Amino acid sequence: MRHGGLRRVVPVVAAAALVAGLTVSGAAPATAAATCGSYIGTGYTVSVCLDQLLDGSTLTGSRQVTAAVTVTPAGAVPVDRVAFSWNGGYLLADHDPDPGTGTGTYRMTLRSERLTNGTGTLSARAFVDDPGGTTPGTTSSTGTSTASNVSGVPPADPFVPRTAAPGPDGRVRLAVVGDGADGSPESLGVTAQIAAMDPDVFAYLGDVYDNGTPFEYDTWYDDPAGYGQFRGITNPAIGNHEYRTDGAAPYFAYWGGAPHYYSYDLGGWHLVVLDSTTDFADATGVASQLVPGSAQYDWLAQDLAAHQGSCTIAYMHHPRYSNVVDVNRDGLAQVWQLLVDQNVTMVLAGHAHTYERWRPLDRNGAAAPGGLTQFVVGTGGRDIINQKGNDLRVAVETTQAAAGALRLDLGPDDAAFGYATTDNTFTDSGTVPCRHPAPPPDTTPPSVPTGVAARAVSPTSADLSWTASADAVGVAGYTVRRGGVAVANLPAAATSYRDPALAAERRYAWTVEAFDTAGNRSLASTAATATTPYVRRSSRSLLAALRRAPERDRGFIASSFPGWRDADGDGCSTAAEVLVAEALRPPRVGSGCALTGGRWHSPYDGRYRTRSSTMVVDHVVPPREAWRSGARAWRPALRRQLGNDLGYPATLVAVTKASVVAKAGREPQDWLPRPAYRCTYVADWVAVKWRWRLAVDPAELRFLTRTLRGCGWPQVRAPGRAVP
Repeated sequence: MRHGGLRRVVPVVAAAALVAGLTVSGAAPATAAATCGSYIGTGYTVSVCLDQLLDGSTLTGSRQVTAAVTVTPAGAVPVDRVAFSWNGGYLLADHDPDPGTGTGTYRMTLRSERLTNGTGTLSARAFVDDPGGTTPGTTSSTGTSTASNVSGVPPADPFVPRTAAPGPDGRVRLAVVGDGADGSPESLGVTAQIAAMDPDVFAYLGDVYDNGTPFEYDTWYDDPAGYGQFRGITNPAIGNHEYRTDGAAPYFAYWGGAPHYYSYDLGGWHLVVLDSTTDFADATGVASQLVPGSAQYDWLAQDLAAHQGSCTIAYMHHPRYSNVVDVNRDGLAQVWQLLVDQNVTMVLAGHAHTYERWRPLDRNGAAAPGGLTQFVVGTGGRDIINQKGNDLRVAVETTQAAAGALRLDLGPDDAAFGYATTDNTFTDSGTVPCRHPAPPPDTTPPSVPTGVAARAVSPTSADLSWTASADAVGVAGYTVRRGGVAVANLPAAATSYRDPALAAERRYAWTVEAFDTAGNRSLASTAATATTPYVRRSSRSLLAALRRAPERDRGFIASSFPGWRDADGDGCSTAAEVLVAEALRPPRVGSGCALTGGRWHSPYDGRYRTRSSTMVVDHVVPPREAWRSGARAWRPALRRQLGNDLGYPATLVAVTKASVVAKAGREPQDWLPRPAYRCTYVADWVAVKWRWRLAVDPAELRFLTRTLRGCGWPQVRAPGRAVP
């Protein structure tokens, strides 16, 4: 949320810099030149100078871009912000110049993988508070540049809620704040304060400014001197500013697909995280996820019912109540009532850029001892406010505009809290006792679910099934855990579940627990395991993507491709690793990686062998063919990587010596293995060439096309790119 007085903010000048031709690896060094533009207003001049990126260069990697803003005469008009854009598309806004500079210097992290390939213009535009209300013009400089975007930004690791065990004092420390990721000095002061707390887990209550773009995540949230230092211990809640960009796609990408809502356990406490915005609608079209019948609300009801005996905290971006005018969130009324009815102890929220601790309230918002306590902690650094109403239900609130953070030390039956502003002009502390339901008359847990089975149905999903549990009063539902982490709470009628958030070629283990209406839980079931298959890709699409070029054999010698290596230092070369991996009956691995015993099948000729000395490891695409197809231009280290590629199973294959002699390094149009293996062999040939960006010549292309068409365009294990 953004607060501020009424004023006229107008754009006054834009400066642009372009790049082409110079390859920059990692963070680029600053250039001496700059592109500048200026605007002459009524009684003032504003100039903007943006880093000049070298013409004729290719922008790669990540670099800091700065724009210097000068107002003449000094202080004639205040600068509100500088907005950066690429080809007219908004990237980021910086509201706070770097301190200690002679002119106002504004910055952003430019990560080229996020840009579209091709010519582009980077622009910076200053916005000032112009009391005259004039409408100024703009100026910009132009040039050409190529942004390198071969593979895009690698995906973040899949989100798993961060958790921690209690310390020697029996408590876990949770730091809490929202509305701060904007790079301002105030936000950096808050993150320094959080670092001094040394939290086990950090709850960020949403809003990355101004619009939650990927570049604002790179520059503001991922700053290692700011909130980025806590990324590894953060369990975030989404805010309204994140939804200003593409359905909040950068938020979900940055946090590895974090759900809109989820829960986790921390030091004996149960925490639920909600999406409190109005931008979130489920697949059935339910516009509000904060009312009964919506997916989020119904999940919350089931989750709270499954954790009746736990001390519980709920957090989200918006507060149900706030003493800041027009910030009360009436749409949260039914969620609030559910939280009160289910004995939740605390609610944490941001959005209002202030700190408030409310008296315990009942389900209708009236002060009630033993009720639900709300903290508003939107004090992460962005535009802190202190304009308040006069709500007597507020126990403590800030009276000055100062940023700060909340510390919660979660104990067995209470939470000790402490809040302080970064300048220590305001503090608040105390203890909130855990709210518990009345002791349940039923203390017998349901029976342990039996017959749990798992089956992978795709590279990213698996189906679970089990036999229903029994309970003296009635089973209320089931909790499914993957690797010990809860992934679903299901109703009592459920005896199956599809887990949709898996990764390809991974082995997973699931357990199922039953819980009843009294909060009793069964022991975990016997674990069921399944391994997801690999992702497949059509050989037709891979062949169509291969580069076409004539072959050049000149200069090839056997030593152009260095021999086998021992990449992991275990004493076994790449060839030995392949023999071990492809053995039908694993051999014994002795001193010096001597292989004895074992049994192999050679796919080239269909023969079986029981001695490793009769087998060799063949390059599906021979070194000479790789040389002719493009590897001649590589550095030796890269050719050695190709020769020892254990990252894609089709690159190297264990076969009989006789079949390798028969192949003699020839291309498919000159040699093919036995008929039963030909389609696989030709498809693997194409996949390996695609992985290593090797070319095909016209005759080879015609043969591959004809053969694979006759094979029905078989699918192969999807290869990853090995060459940038």
